[in-house]
Amino acid sequence: MKMKKIVSVIVAMAMVLAMAACGSDSGKKSSKDSTSAEKPVSQPNEDADDDAGTDDEAGTPDDGSAFPAALSNVDAYPVEDISDTSWTLSGGMMNGTEMEQGDLDAILAAAGGTFQFTFPGADEVQMINGEQTFAGSYQFLNDNYAIEAVFDGYEYYGVFTQIEGETILILANKTDPETALYMTQTE
Repeated sequence: MKMKKIVSVIVAMAMVLAMAACGSDSGKKSSKDSTSAEKPVSQPNEDADDDAGTDDEAGTPDDGSAFPAALSNVDAYPVEDISDTSWTLSGGMMNGTEMEQGDLDAILAAAGGTFQFTFPGADEVQMINGEQTFAGSYQFLNDNYAIEAVFDGYEYYGVFTQIEGETILILANKTDPETALYMTQTE
């Protein structure tokens, strides 16, 4: 079991490193300082209010494809507007197991100390990985219960949920369906 976790951490770090190495002409340097890592959040509460959204609503995007397995059991909540918001990595899950602080620290170190998603406009998204910024676009799916973020070479599905009264954006890369990244909103 421990070997499987080590392999999962290595895969997650490789995914982050690949994004950093991918720097394209559209990428630009960010002048933001890295922020300290927040405590990882816990797995979404499966007993959440049924009126807030169901797996079926978030389980199949408008285009008919399936969400990654890491998002399949998340209670999704609708979000009206995320423009002018920023979200930073605060935890995650790999192969059904919550990341520990050491796992999170390793991923952040591999990402240059910062891993964030910002939404500067109505359909614009930026992925900040260390000192690199990748521009992309996003769209809402399933009546604003989910998003699809697309960058050159990377595609993510995301759902919004509530954990201990805080809104959390949970992202999964389409090519790594067993890993979920928990993002908390920054001020």
